[in-house]
Amino acid sequence: MIPAGQLWDQIEEAVRRTAAADVEEIMRAVNFEYYRIAALTPWVGLRSTFSLDFTGKDSDNAMLLPADLAGIEAVWDGSNKEYSFRNRAAPENDISYEDYTYRYFYEDPVATALVAAENFNVSNGATTYTHTATWDADWIGEYVRFGKGLGFYKIASEDTLAVAYRGEQITDGWGEIRPAGTKRLSVRDYIGTFSEVTVTVYCWKLPLPLWNEYDMMLLPGHEALELAVLARILGYKDRKPVEARGYRGDYRQAISSEIAANPRPITPKRPVDRQGTGIRFR
Repeated sequence: MIPAGQLWDQIEEAVRRTAAADVEEIMRAVNFEYYRIAALTPWVGLRSTFSLDFTGKDSDNAMLLPADLAGIEAVWDGSNKEYSFRNRAAPENDISYEDYTYRYFYEDPVATALVAAENFNVSNGATTYTHTATWDADWIGEYVRFGKGLGFYKIASEDTLAVAYRGEQITDGWGEIRPAGTKRLSVRDYIGTFSEVTVTVYCWKLPLPLWNEYDMMLLPGHEALELAVLARILGYKDRKPVEARGYRGDYRQAISSEIAANPRPITPKRPVDRQGTGIRFR
């Protein structure tokens, strides 16, 4: 983990660009690759947990997931039953005679934002924002995104963000509460039946964008990100395919090393009966 400013400086030196427009381009390329790499695997610095109480389900027996969710590692309920991931077709077509496991799956994501308008205002470093929509207390816990920025921000209270906004000034600009594409999750028991359980979701999330020079990059190493950015700039902007190809090869080695140094835990699969209850052997 290093501050964003250190990474920007190294890339500026490597490509020998320091003009304001070049620095802006480098910052944009860093964030594109930062988000792409962040979604690859559950990096330690991005791991999180949260609970879902399915008594609050929607008409599809599904619950909204955080808008900044990158992926799920595991799902457990309060009875210590682990839910296995399945594609949506399996629960819908009831494969219970072949699959005696508790399972979770993604329902269709949100197609239309809850609120979408060009009247949002927010400044870099601020935890408050303004808009002309009528406030609804149900928005607490929802996520909002601003303009063309990459970050998703949880709403803590009326027009207040849980963490400070990072990005360009938004003045009467685009904003979305519960953005389109927000994932939804549902669960089924060992016979394919939905029940109103409470589960704990172990996941990793997308980071906030790197906007200030002091913003910490939350990946375990910087080498893979730096190489990916150099390959992007040389390949797409400078049209130097030979040099870009070399950086891409170095990137593959670096990302493999960083993933190996950030092992994904493997949950032992204990024997269970058809109800998902563990079997003990004496």
